Amino acid sequence: MRIACSSWSFRSQIVREGPEVGLRNFVDQLVDLGIRGAEFLESHLGEQSLERIIGLAKYCNTRGIEIPTIALENDFSWIDSTHRTAQVARVKRWIQIASEAQIPYLRLFTGEKKPKTDITLQKRLVLECLSECACEASRCGNVTLAVENHGVHAVYSTPHDMLELLRDVNSEYVKLCLDPYNFYSVNLGEETIYEGAKLLVPLAVHTHALINEFGEDGRATNMDLDRIMTIYKDAGYEGYISIEYYGESEPYEPVRLAAKQIQRFIRG
Repeated sequence: MRIACSSWSFRSQIVREGPEVGLRNFVDQLVDLGIRGAEFLESHLGEQSLERIIGLAKYCNTRGIEIPTIALENDFSWIDSTHRTAQVARVKRWIQIASEAQIPYLRLFTGEKKPKTDITLQKRLVLECLSECACEASRCGNVTLAVENHGVHAVYSTPHDMLELLRDVNSEYVKLCLDPYNFYSVNLGEETIYEGAKLLVPLAVHTHALINEFGEDGRATNMDLDRIMTIYKDAGYEGYISIEYYGESEPYEPVRLAAKQIQRFIRG
């Protein structure tokens, strides 16, 4: 297992400094922290440009940082077909960019539940869009779509929802971006965090560690991160664990503490 960090953790800094300066400073801070993976949020990258991504990838390479994924912010559950078509086109373009830039994964959402709309219909729309994107990923051959369980408002939100989605799309180019803490927001109880992780980590190619506060011992308090890591280890997971700090404090110290806890576990 390896440690990454999402640019979302440093969102205030990146917005304040702008993408050109903010993202490079984000990378530099990861180097200082001993973190070797950078996950970039789509909205932090600005223009959807191959040249911009190649330039950022080159800078990361000079600093010894790998880009395992770009985190897209798509929504495939729009009822209006015009919106869905635009979303699919954008994701397809990102697949092409990631393929050229040798970025192996793209984090995708399913979509947010729309009010007064049948959930079965919304699931069908999501599945159609994701299947079309999977065809593009298959055509490129070197990019996998990692769909995230994104909490209570997502069309697919529970552990069994995510199993259903992967079964129905049935593509080797669609896997999971597992975020166990998001299962807690689905109101199924805290234990669902760990049950969901155990059920789904065999299907995951990327994972998130959503972190907020820390105790006096320097360990995360919003979930039992060591228990999550044990589940991953027992399942043979060898990918990245990407830290997402969602608190409001300056992120450097919380990210440092999270990375320290994860690294301590990895080293045994």
